[in-house]
Amino acid sequence: MKRVLCACAILALLFAPAFAVTYTVDWAGGGDFLTIQAGVDVAAYGDTVYVLEGVYNEQVLMKDGVALLGEGADCTVIDGAGHDYSTVICNGPFTRDTIIEGFWITNGTGPGWSASGVWLGLECSAIVRYNIIVGNRMGVMVNYNNGDPLIDHNTIVYNDDCGIQIYVGNWTIVTGVATITDNIVGENYYYGIYRGSDSTAPDPPAPMIDYNDVYWNGALDYRFVAPGPNDISLDPMFCMPPTNLAIDDLSPCAGTGTGGSDRGALKPGCEPVAVEDASWGVIKSMFR
Repeated sequence: MKRVLCACAILALLFAPAFAVTYTVDWAGGGDFLTIQAGVDVAAYGDTVYVLEGVYNEQVLMKDGVALLGEGADCTVIDGAGHDYSTVICNGPFTRDTIIEGFWITNGTGPGWSASGVWLGLECSAIVRYNIIVGNRMGVMVNYNNGDPLIDHNTIVYNDDCGIQIYVGNWTIVTGVATITDNIVGENYYYGIYRGSDSTAPDPPAPMIDYNDVYWNGALDYRFVAPGPNDISLDPMFCMPPTNLAIDDLSPCAGTGTGGSDRGALKPGCEPVAVEDASWGVIKSMFR
């Protein structure tokens, strides 16, 4: 995997509070910690956990106010295979200072229908941005959430159920409003973006949606939510799916997002790479 430092990660490091601490994680031993969870466990509100490229076979439980930044979504993998529940979990009263950025997040498949790549529950208002979220049961699960999470500039594809699901049940009423912008959400088995509840509870509030590319999902692109005024439903023209999910320079997602940004996690540009043809099952097995 190539070493590419995410531009947003650089900005986040530059503008971190002066009193904050940045911890580095490197599976090869060149950082402060070998695992992501070890770094998160030590970090305090306002601190940054910066993860160098590599494959990290673990489940990550987030802490409030910690910025978790990967070196790049194309080279920094969090693989939840073999762990219960979801791969990255944010479950509690978390503010927008809680950030999950710059990762390839996969194999959030373990037991339960709502297992996901990223789980945002209870009062979680975290920011989830510039990630590739692929090969999970749900891509992003917003569950019983009275927070206001921001799901922004992610590529959420090839998941076994929904790309993004917002759900509540068990006689619970929630008021949190998720914001979903500038994502590519496609080729998920059932729905692209879904909002729903069981028979005991009213549906959660409709999310704020705009500038997404929601396309080719198995059942419907949207279920009980309306497309944003600037949403599109077009082939994003990935460079070499499923291994290279950067978009082509001529992609309809290039430069058409908020303020002229690119939709999805990676910038346009298809560099030649030597990759053998493989099925999605083989690709997933590479991260186990």
